[in-house]
Amino acid sequence: MGTIHVPDDTEELLPEGEHIARIEAVEEYEGKSGMLSLHWVFSVRTAIFDAFKVECWTSLEPGANKQWKLRTFLKALELPHKGELHINTEEIVGKTCRIAVSHDTYKDQVQVRVDEILGLAEPEEFEQAYKDPFANC
Repeated sequence: MGTIHVPDDTEELLPEGEHIARIEAVEEYEGKSGMLSLHWVFSVRTAIFDAFKVECWTSLEPGANKQWKLRTFLKALELPHKGELHINTEEIVGKTCRIAVSHDTYKDQVQVRVDEILGLAEPEEFEQAYKDPFANC
């Protein structure tokens, strides 16, 4: 008998690339430095993960290029994204979208980073994204 390596499942990361996600939460957040941002929580389903959570923050601070990610996210969600904004987070939570993620190292730990929202997706796409790998066993 040979040796079989089974990786620690707590170390699994959502694979880099494009995924169907549902926006679970969008909340105003004040960082330690006092800077305001929106905290986004996405739920992603894959053949391995039934509900993998991915988080990111978009700046609400005025100034050159500080809001670029926020405005890009809103545009991809087909919401107002130019000029002065009045964001109703209730209109955002529950939307299904396509996101691009990559891996990034922060304080010597690899984390999943949401690079962008690529556009809206149908809710059925999210529901079908998870296929039980043990269904036929």
